[in-house]
Amino acid sequence: MRIILIDELPHMHRRETSGFCKFVLASAVLCILPSLAAGKEPTAPGRITWDEDIAAVMQRHCIDCHRPGQAAPFSLLRHRDAARRADFLVQAVESGHMPPWLPEAGEHAFVGERRLSPAELELLREWAETGAPSGDKGGEALPVPEVASEWILGEPDIVLEMEEAFEIPAANRDIYRAFVLPFDARQLPHGAVAAARIPGSDFVGVAAAEVRPGNRTAVHHALVFVDSTGKARKLADADPDYGYERFGDPGFEPSGFLAAYTPGSSPKQWPPGIADTLDLNGDVVIHIHYSPTGKPETDRTRVGLHLSREPVRRVTAPIRLGTFDIEIPPGKTHHRVTDRFRLPADVFVLAVTPHMHYLGRSVRVRALPREGRDSSLLLDIQRWNFNWQDRYHFVEPVFLAAGTVIEAEWIFDNSANNPANPHDPPRHVSFGPNSSDEMAEVHLDCIPLDLGDYPVLSESMEDAMRDAVRRLTPAQRKRYGFE
Repeated sequence: MRIILIDELPHMHRRETSGFCKFVLASAVLCILPSLAAGKEPTAPGRITWDEDIAAVMQRHCIDCHRPGQAAPFSLLRHRDAARRADFLVQAVESGHMPPWLPEAGEHAFVGERRLSPAELELLREWAETGAPSGDKGGEALPVPEVASEWILGEPDIVLEMEEAFEIPAANRDIYRAFVLPFDARQLPHGAVAAARIPGSDFVGVAAAEVRPGNRTAVHHALVFVDSTGKARKLADADPDYGYERFGDPGFEPSGFLAAYTPGSSPKQWPPGIADTLDLNGDVVIHIHYSPTGKPETDRTRVGLHLSREPVRRVTAPIRLGTFDIEIPPGKTHHRVTDRFRLPADVFVLAVTPHMHYLGRSVRVRALPREGRDSSLLLDIQRWNFNWQDRYHFVEPVFLAAGTVIEAEWIFDNSANNPANPHDPPRHVSFGPNSSDEMAEVHLDCIPLDLGDYPVLSESMEDAMRDAVRRLTPAQRKRYGFE
């Protein structure tokens, strides 16, 4: 289906656009967005067994990671492997630790949500309580998923690979490292570049980007950015080892964000006509969190780029909420910071990406419309886990009218009861990019209803950043790199 864009409707203006036209655009976007896979609810007549009930639950939710060669530490393909961990599996699901999915269920569904239904959890509980029986077929092993290509979305237009293998030491210390991926615009297929190029610019549209870890047991998560400043290359040149060490952010202000990888996640593709942007004169930088396995490892991760196959009518416009005003006293269990942004134009929100460090406890994002209408909860994470952060794509784009206030709230726990607290004993923590610092950010991927509102959104974001920097002390400006 071809996406209908509002600029194709003649003589339309944002303030004159009818509710019907907004509906037409929304409906077109929704039709080509991927839908949540609706698994059949299991039934449990009589005894619960692996063969009849639990194998299907494992197939739906677990074996993408819990099988040989994947990120999880043990396999769940066989009955015997799951049965001896039955009580542990129940505990991991009840606690929300597994499957790795942070957002609470809410009014807006996300693509690829990973959570067991109440019925599935009840099956797992009863199976564990009755001794985890195998069933009449003797506990058949699950088939390993077959894939037509190593790339989930098919062969990319171009594959970017780390120049050399990175040596991961056996030491029990997490590593955060960024790598500039070799990229030459001349390598891109000429026809694909011509089709994907944004008119009048050196940018091309990227419909999807897929991360393929070279070592799935050691790569805990990865983020892919576009650097148009050249700062990443300077940081890499200054580091004696391959890449450069960096926690929190990639060390530069990205001109684009292409992909996020966490174990169990799958790459997302924008609808036709919508794209992220890649600067043909810039660099692609991958920021990787390595989790050591207890023995020396190596990794050579790749990124596959899929260029837009039809004219780009909308590029994702970033809206960022965040604050430098983070001062968390030691021992504080519920430290709250907030930020607000008033939309200067009508937009559709396609995805949301939250970010905090280890003291993060929860994050909420609300849309507060004008004229006293009910607020909309865009994102609600009550058990933040730095290791499982992701970019969450809405199943249905969320329309927000001009004048809507987007409000973000972050809660931090700087007490000794926070097992992720990097300080023992707890100490005062401020904003900063290091592991000993904290951050409070939310990034929204949007498209404006009216093409002419791109500069309006950009200018509003720049004004908000200037105001935030203006409130910093001279020492803070120097520390955060604004001088």
